[in-house]
Amino acid sequence: MERSKKGCLTALCICVSVLLCSCGPVIDVQYLPNRPALPPYTGKVAVFWKEHGTSMDPSTYDLIGTVTAQSNWCGTNKAKFNTGLHNYLINQAGEHGGNGIILYCGEIGSIAECYCYGDIIRFKQ
Repeated sequence: MERSKKGCLTALCICVSVLLCSCGPVIDVQYLPNRPALPPYTGKVAVFWKEHGTSMDPSTYDLIGTVTAQSNWCGTNKAKFNTGLHNYLINQAGEHGGNGIILYCGEIGSIAECYCYGDIIRFKQ
């Protein structure tokens, strides 16, 4: 009898662990290239926020492409700043050869989903 209780408790713990692990945010990313592929950029990627009034002179950079991302969890507040999603996009910019990214991430709306996109740029020398 004692052995079957331990087995049931172990099975219950495994099921709960699997359920908790599956509740984490899922990030779905798409990359739309604007030019041939560049080698990854390993330095610090400069970040500009379109919502914060950033206006850049387009003659100072080349547009490499656009990356979009969507997360199934935005947080407990519908206007929560989703740093995980933003950091993921910033990392994607470097992977695609960008040394900068212009983020468009208002994240107003649903608690259950965040959507964000960014223009990956490479500054001209």
